[in-house]
Amino acid sequence: MRLFTSAVLLLLCAGVNSDVLANGGPVDFSNTLGSGNIIYSQYRGLELISENLLVTPGIEYVDVVASYTLVDTGDGSQTEYAFPVDLILSEFNESDDGITIDDEVPVFNITLNGTQLDYQIRQGFNTDVFLNSYGDELDIHRLYFVTSFEISPHDTVELVVSYSFRAWYTDWWFSKGFFTQFQDRSFQYVLDPAGRWGDGTVGQMNIEFDFSEIIANGGHPIILPPGGDWADSRYVISESDFDMASALPLEVSYTVSDWGKSNELLELSEGPQQCTVTASSYLPSNGNSTFSPDNLIDRDLSTAWSENAPGYSGEWIELHLDQPMSVAFVGIVSGYTKSYSTYIENARPRTVTLEIYEEDGVYTETIVLEDLSWKEIETGTIYTQVLPLFSSGMGIETDRVRLRFDDAYPGDTYEDLCISELFVAGWRWE
Repeated sequence: MRLFTSAVLLLLCAGVNSDVLANGGPVDFSNTLGSGNIIYSQYRGLELISENLLVTPGIEYVDVVASYTLVDTGDGSQTEYAFPVDLILSEFNESDDGITIDDEVPVFNITLNGTQLDYQIRQGFNTDVFLNSYGDELDIHRLYFVTSFEISPHDTVELVVSYSFRAWYTDWWFSKGFFTQFQDRSFQYVLDPAGRWGDGTVGQMNIEFDFSEIIANGGHPIILPPGGDWADSRYVISESDFDMASALPLEVSYTVSDWGKSNELLELSEGPQQCTVTASSYLPSNGNSTFSPDNLIDRDLSTAWSENAPGYSGEWIELHLDQPMSVAFVGIVSGYTKSYSTYIENARPRTVTLEIYEEDGVYTETIVLEDLSWKEIETGTIYTQVLPLFSSGMGIETDRVRLRFDDAYPGDTYEDLCISELFVAGWRWE
């Protein structure tokens, strides 16, 4: 695949609707390869003194703030700048009115010394072809974000460009499982066009990749440019007299699978507005702490249901849906996860019998659950904290799901078996 040396290099392809597909296919995708530096269009009398680049990767979009300190080395004039955007042409991203990129680049702003600058998007031309993973050749069409401003002779200005673009990814869903398969995200940021200023060097170049949101949601970087150092969740590259003219593209990739699946689980699970939960027994309240089955669907990991019977075997919880739905996933957050002490002191389910009541029978399965460590609970995401009991892309039509507990991992102090959350997720087919 060829690398395109343009200022803002974005290889774009619009996404399809994230509808549930019968036998599997892409539920959302982007062909954004990346972005890159500002490049002059008409006026050559500017020198780049410094650049501060902040890149914040997200689950879908990458946010960029690029701050340029520029000095006029000529006589000053009205200056026009163009930011190229390379768009892959396919049947998905052309409308009756031409090419649309709002989904791929939803935000684009330019300021000069704090004042907002207007810009126009101008049509360019087909620059090359892009070979996708299936071997298809797709035309690449160039658009330009164009702005202009006036600069006085020997004046120094601060130009700030901020925008968001989709990272490069293809997510898939298959009918054999509930969760979407979230592909690793990647992008490029091209630097060398800015080497056309002055002698091709910049006095101070600061690049910062902020991965705090990615890491907080269970992701991590895979590929990073060399030469940087970590400061907490930020990867920082700082160089003096940086050779912009010969700089290679900044290539980045990172994982978002746990984050995406956690969001999916929360969005598609039934809550107290759509269902009720009953139980064979539960402990009475103790001060401000309650242990009723209502706690199983409050999406609060500091509360829990606790049974109130001798031993473990035979205790159950049952979820009743207000309306039938196709249940495609059932899972629990095991134990009383309010704190380390509540987690290890109380019992956690070991063997569970799942019953999903269909119109003409009962789907039954017995599952032996893993006993997660407290560290896995404390540092995990919803997706990794939930122990799956059932997962099927097409689901089972039902309005009633029961879990019967046959055995438990004993607590260090109490015999009470606890569960913090119950997740029952799926679809209501229209």
